[in-house]
Amino acid sequence: MAKATSISKKLTVAAGNPGVPPAEYFAGRQQELERLSAHLKNVGERGGQLVLVRGEKQIGKTALIEHFSRQMPHQDALFLSENFKGSQAEDPYRPFWNIIKNLEQAGILKQQRQKRPADNTSAKQDKTETYDAETFYSLQFNHRLTQQHLVSRILEGARQRKLMILIDDAQFASQSAWQFIHYLGESMTEHQILLIIVLEDTDRKTTGNAANYRDVLSKMNRKGLIDILKLAPFKQPDIRQLLFQIFQRKDFSNQLTNLLFEISCGIPGQLLQAIQLLQKKGYFICQKGIWYDQKEVLGDSSANFMKAEFATWNAALSRENRSQFSKTVLEYAALFEKSFDHLLLSAVLDQPRLTVLKELLFLKEQGMLCSIDEDTYRFKFPANRLDILEKISASRKIAMHEKIASALEKMSDLDIVPKTFLLSYHFRHAGKPLAAFRYSHEAGRQAMSNFAILEAREFYAAALTILKDISEEIPRDRQIQLFLEAAWIYRFLGYWKTRISLYKNARRLCKKEKNRHLTQQTLVQMGLNYFQLNDWKNAYNCFEKYLEDSSPGNDFLNAMTHYGLGNIAFELADYTVTRQHYKTALQLAEGFPNKHLAANLLNNLGALENVCGNRLRAITVYTKSIPLFKAAGDKAGLARVYNNIGMTYADERDWEQALGFYSKSLGVSDAMGLISLKSITFLNRALSLVYLNQIEEAKEYNNKAFRLLRRINDQLGIAEYYKIQGMIKGEQAEFDSAQKFLDKAFHTFEKLKNKLGKAEVEFEFGLLAVKMKNPGDAGEWLEQSRSSFSDLGLTQKTIEIEGYLEELALQKN
Repeated sequence: MAKATSISKKLTVAAGNPGVPPAEYFAGRQQELERLSAHLKNVGERGGQLVLVRGEKQIGKTALIEHFSRQMPHQDALFLSENFKGSQAEDPYRPFWNIIKNLEQAGILKQQRQKRPADNTSAKQDKTETYDAETFYSLQFNHRLTQQHLVSRILEGARQRKLMILIDDAQFASQSAWQFIHYLGESMTEHQILLIIVLEDTDRKTTGNAANYRDVLSKMNRKGLIDILKLAPFKQPDIRQLLFQIFQRKDFSNQLTNLLFEISCGIPGQLLQAIQLLQKKGYFICQKGIWYDQKEVLGDSSANFMKAEFATWNAALSRENRSQFSKTVLEYAALFEKSFDHLLLSAVLDQPRLTVLKELLFLKEQGMLCSIDEDTYRFKFPANRLDILEKISASRKIAMHEKIASALEKMSDLDIVPKTFLLSYHFRHAGKPLAAFRYSHEAGRQAMSNFAILEAREFYAAALTILKDISEEIPRDRQIQLFLEAAWIYRFLGYWKTRISLYKNARRLCKKEKNRHLTQQTLVQMGLNYFQLNDWKNAYNCFEKYLEDSSPGNDFLNAMTHYGLGNIAFELADYTVTRQHYKTALQLAEGFPNKHLAANLLNNLGALENVCGNRLRAITVYTKSIPLFKAAGDKAGLARVYNNIGMTYADERDWEQALGFYSKSLGVSDAMGLISLKSITFLNRALSLVYLNQIEEAKEYNNKAFRLLRRINDQLGIAEYYKIQGMIKGEQAEFDSAQKFLDKAFHTFEKLKNKLGKAEVEFEFGLLAVKMKNPGDAGEWLEQSRSSFSDLGLTQKTIEIEGYLEELALQKN
């Protein structure tokens, strides 16, 4: 009998038949391959596609992608692969920066020097340093610029070459990273990118990461941005196909495939493990390159052997058979929420690094652990970690966490950011509130500085919870600073109830502390918060109290105060006061190195002039913001102002100029993947073309807008599409069709409670009735639209409609 040759655990590297290339060892998943191939084929024709490949451990996710990626050269696509292994909250965008680096190295992109957030900040080493309103404004602005830069560079690469981007191990991605995946998925809608996210489904009891992606996937699903491939276990035909791939035989009995299915539950990785066990036992042998199976392979003894062996495969070493040192290593390892490294464990256990490293490698060989990189490990199966944790007493866990935290504090060669995160976690679980508060606050700051906003929220929430019990031991100015920082985080994320409560706490302590600087910061930030909530009265009171201070704050606070008061006056239609405050804010902002605030103020001033009917002046003011948006690097802001100028020219009935600026806006929007703004600009362009009587081109742009709006499920935009389509049909004298589209627009605006949209449709119904020579209906619709525009305070439009009504009255007479 010839000696049996071992079979690899991987589908792509089977053994025994030299006549079959290793790459061809792949079974099943034909439907999934066809869907991936269809997406890749359509990428250049119909735009980008995001695909989620999900399934349990060893279900064959990696094998599917590896097999599919080997087809890439035949479809002229560049394959790029990154993963979230070892992903840390302090650097949520790491895989995407690496993708850009790979595109540069491949010669697809020219190299640019752009600092990553993790490289650009040391996350405020000084624990007492104040985060002020200017810092928060810069953080929000730079966060947006970072995302814009990442997206624009990836899309730039996609314009040069069709891309297939694989992001593996997405179950380890932070919440901020998942938010960016959503943003990227929307932005690449019209670009030749196939983005494949590979996600391992895990038991939510054994991991806290399930919530990271659940809400994001739900939103992307609703918008139709994602195709989900959920891999199911193999069935008997798939098992038979795999056996043929490995052994080049088709005559295996149903009994064998049934046995393998029963033992492996159809999980490909476990199926290969079962075949390997049979081979090692000698049930499969190879003679002169031909595989044979022994008669005993289907006997009771082999079946019992397989079931017994396989039942213990997942558990690796049994607890009883582990050495005491192995047990200790695993117990301490289980106290780490995500991953751990041998350097820290050696410090905790007071053992030589090499000793701990050897033990970790041994546990990896036994199937208990897996490596993330050469220093970092995690449990291969979350259930094993949970099992170990449950067997450690509560009091011992506290002592162990304290021991880990103490060892961490002494380590000088660990990066400050992950070290702080770990110290926050372990001191919290060690029952050391003062240290836990200090490190949780600092970890929140570090996460915030690196734009890991969702992770920052978790650290601030921990610090706020701890503070309730130790407030007497924490200086008031430190507490105020914590409240202001946490409030900004919650304001950024849209949690209005929480942020109001935090600002009130800060204000209450300011009155006791009598710290003028923190009082000013609190008043301005509270005012901005109240304005965001449409609470004009409280916002106004905060800004006025700030100005009443005999010693006003710095220029930035002054500028933001006048900006806020100007916004309130604008909402209350007090345009003279609005202009005064905006101009005061602009004079201050023009001296700031960062031109973004000045650009936004000019944009608002342009909108003010437009509302006041000073359209040529509005265009002049808008135009002044263009070089400032360019200087600030805000391409999204630049696209918006181009669109605003186009709309203002359209209000002046200068359609050619309007079309020119819409084209500029579309150029920037396309490069940035600004799908929402691009769809709006398509609509505006279609409207201008209607008035130029270029109906076929108007229809083309309106349909382009509709395709985008439907893809991102923008109901307000779709209502606008219906309105313009009604206008187009009216110009073509297709009156029945025009009425149907306008009716759809009216009911959609009504459902969305959009009064302006309803008023515009009422006006278009009136004009359509004029074209249909139905003056009675025309008068009713125009009178209704006049009343609606008047209620909205739009005087210019009201006067325009009154002119139509007077003309109708003259025709009747």
